[in-house]
Amino acid sequence: MAPPSGRFIAQLFLVPGTIVLLSVLLLMMFHNLFGGGQTADQFVRQLDSPNSDIRWRAASDLAKTLAQPDSIALRANPDFALELTERLGWAITDLDEQTAQKPAKQPAADANNLKFKFKPNPQQEYVSFLAPAVARMHAPLAIPLLCQLAQRPESPDRAGAIVVRRQALWALAIIGDNLREFPRLPADQQTRILDRLEQLAMSTDKQKSGWGCTALSYLDKSRLAKVTQDPTAIVQVDRVLAGCAQVDDPVAREMVALALRFWEGELVLPTLRKLARDDGHGQLLQLE
Repeated sequence: MAPPSGRFIAQLFLVPGTIVLLSVLLLMMFHNLFGGGQTADQFVRQLDSPNSDIRWRAASDLAKTLAQPDSIALRANPDFALELTERLGWAITDLDEQTAQKPAKQPAADANNLKFKFKPNPQQEYVSFLAPAVARMHAPLAIPLLCQLAQRPESPDRAGAIVVRRQALWALAIIGDNLREFPRLPADQQTRILDRLEQLAMSTDKQKSGWGCTALSYLDKSRLAKVTQDPTAIVQVDRVLAGCAQVDDPVAREMVALALRFWEGELVLPTLRKLARDDGHGQLLQLE
């Protein structure tokens, strides 16, 4: 039997190997272009895109990226936290305007178990991705906005409001857990974050000042005392969660109980005791 030719060996090994190598290179290029290793500036540019699909994908990729342990450089960047918090505020405003102009069709309840099935619209999904992403930042500037989302009043789009409230409560749980990690950050990162929060707390922009004061109140009360004596500038998360414990959505009440594990305040224990006796009342909204 004649030995295999060089061409035959190439077909057996080199050609498949080349195909695999090219596939890996293409996957790496795709990963770098759409969510892998992106900088803060790249994320901000995509979130500012006039194309809603690009904004949605950027928010989704950002949420996944910031959930990774190796994203510490992004999460500890206070200026990036401010950029994201501002965009969350704009997204909430856009959502409110859309809801007022064109209320979503409300899902019908199942008469047997009072369950709803509902698919969020693109703006609701965008806010739902952006909220937990902002929550993972070590400068917790988004606390007031997330509390605002969690307490949104009744609207024509009741199902959409339920979806957004759940995400806001989940994001508040993330922030509460994330606050425990702050003392373990390198000293230079802690100082950089606190210095920036102090600057924002003294801002003439009332909204940004409120964001900075609230963030400082949970990270370093000694610095907060230097910049404000106005208690109304601070959003009390335990009070917000206590209010949300009374909503009609049983899933939201479960999320309140989860979030309360990570926060302190005079209403934490009373609210947890109340939720421990919860009977599961309310109509259950299921997402498609």
